[in-house]
Amino acid sequence: MATNVKLLSDCFLALRNATPEGFEQCLKVFEEYTDEVTVAVTNADATNILVMQGRAQQCRALLRVLQECDTPKPTKPAPLSP
Repeated sequence: MATNVKLLSDCFLALRNATPEGFEQCLKVFEEYTDEVTVAVTNADATNILVMQGRAQQCRALLRVLQECDTPKPTKPAPLSP
């Protein structure tokens, strides 16, 4: 799974670098959509609440990848040689 998230993040970073203004506009729209989906969980009936909760979690996870695509990920330090 980590490989898929890294690949997705790299794709978003390339898009952000190619068109920063367009990327920021898309990010803002997706943030608003994520908020709407998250709030919709509170209005879901008992038969749909788990589906709606899953959608909200998925949106929030994707939003996090979009927001952090340009944040360097920590790497493991190289072992010290004796």
